[in-house]
Amino acid sequence: VIYFIRDITERKQVELDLERFRAILDQTGEALNITDLETRRFVDVNETACRMLGYTREELLQLGPQEIETSLPIQSQADWANHIQFLKEADQTLIFDNCINRRKDGSTFPVEVSMSYRTFGGRDYLVSVVRDVTQRKSLEKQLRQSQKLEALGRFASGVAHDINNALALILSR
Repeated sequence: VIYFIRDITERKQVELDLERFRAILDQTGEALNITDLETRRFVDVNETACRMLGYTREELLQLGPQEIETSLPIQSQADWANHIQFLKEADQTLIFDNCINRRKDGSTFPVEVSMSYRTFGGRDYLVSVVRDVTQRKSLEKQLRQSQKLEALGRFASGVAHDINNALALILSR
């Protein structure tokens, strides 16, 4: 009888660490996705991305940024290459606001995307963090509207004051 005993303590610890890491990623408030630059497809997404876009994880892994990001100015292979080269040369995380994502049901919503170029295991990837900014955009719109109303109120007050002064002058004669 021959017995082989292998200590798998380290492997079990790595599996536990990966499980914890996945739980953390899935519970973040922002969508996280990793895109393989060769295939231009997502290779990993978190649960927030799935909820935000209305897809299952398996469905999202069949797509790439070009299918959900409607404001990307990438129409051709050359455009894609230029975009990646721009990110590569930046050598830092770049933030793109005023982006628009499309959900599975076709509806769109504003997002802010933080992108960075990364290499893992000899392959190139695009790592993106996507934040839904619908509420922020709504609040900004409300603030602009209230500022317009405030300016209109000041203008009306000034006109009324000037008319009142003119009337007081006319009536005093």
